[in-house]
Amino acid sequence: MKELKAVDEKTLFYAWSDACKESKLSMFLTLPNLDGRIITKESFNKSTIPDIPLIVGVTATDMMQPALGWLASKYTKKANNDSSPCYLYHFDRLLPGDDKGAWHSCDLLYAFGTLGISWRPFEDVDRRISEQMIDAFSTFVKTGNPNCASVSGWEPGETLILK
Repeated sequence: MKELKAVDEKTLFYAWSDACKESKLSMFLTLPNLDGRIITKESFNKSTIPDIPLIVGVTATDMMQPALGWLASKYTKKANNDSSPCYLYHFDRLLPGDDKGAWHSCDLLYAFGTLGISWRPFEDVDRRISEQMIDAFSTFVKTGNPNCASVSGWEPGETLILK
């Protein structure tokens, strides 16, 4: 991981892009990691899940969405317990301005309140979703529970749909 972090982003992206051209299965080599350690089948168990409250999110048209959605749901259920609740959200807002949908990490524009720096023709519904995410995440950081005035009834282990 230390070596990967030292590589500039363009070099890393083009190396990944070249690998994808060589093998259609290379996408599977882009595995999730937790604090710099790649999560594998062997390392994904109750003892490796941090004992802290968590929020996990996926987007509607993410890379391999059915698989990522299933894995996120499985992780949320496995991680959820009384002392460290785990919440899952599914970002289902298809972004305005093109037909790319709700692509990988597009939810970050909303979560960080940065809609105003984008070229996209965001609407009132986009600003409402952004406010909900900011309120829920801020409340979660303070209390370990994302339920607030903007978002209520979000139970640990359950999925909140944002659209």
